[in-house]
Amino acid sequence: MTPPPEFFNPTRPVMQLDPTLPSRTSPAYLKTLRHFYRVPSGIVFRVLVHGESAEDPPEGFFTCYEVILTRCRMWFPIPEAIVRALDRFELSISQLNVVALQKFLGMLILSYELGTDLSPDDFEGL
Repeated sequence: MTPPPEFFNPTRPVMQLDPTLPSRTSPAYLKTLRHFYRVPSGIVFRVLVHGESAEDPPEGFFTCYEVILTRCRMWFPIPEAIVRALDRFELSISQLNVVALQKFLGMLILSYELGTDLSPDDFEGL
């Protein structure tokens, strides 16, 4: 498993904002992100609809902010070492700030380069 290569980020299309909707993301932009970041088709992206909140995603989904793809270079499926660490610390990925997630991914990539496996304990100091 390798992270996506470094490229410029796609830009969000300019669109009329609807203050009644809970998201500024459109299905078309999600399609662009999926293609640009090579997100597998088995990963389901959905845009919040009226009455839904990012703080309480529907069952079977989690909140994935755009920045997780664009600035952190997260790839899917989410690596097991990160899922185990988040479970250990009782966190969801959306609770991590950009710097924390970049640190998690940096440790993970370094472990791949060194040929070692990470345990949740390895993330304790972060």
